[in-house]
Amino acid sequence: MLTSIVTGPINGLIFLARKIDDAVRQEREQEHDATVDALRKLHLQYEAGNIGEEAFEEQEEALLMRLENLESRSE
Repeated sequence: MLTSIVTGPINGLIFLARKIDDAVRQEREQEHDATVDALRKLHLQYEAGNIGEEAFEEQEEALLMRLENLESRSE
């Protein structure tokens, strides 16, 4: 009984930490997927001639930097 009094709060903290970690991981994955999708759409716009080369390169660079940042944070 005494051990459950001691381990109960610890187990609760471990459970909470795992839930927070799962939520953070899921948020990063969603941000990564959204960035990849934006990059894909940008390429389609460029290939269709809807945006110029300079605008494409600027936006592509920003998206690639965001992807790199996301990947470095997840390591």
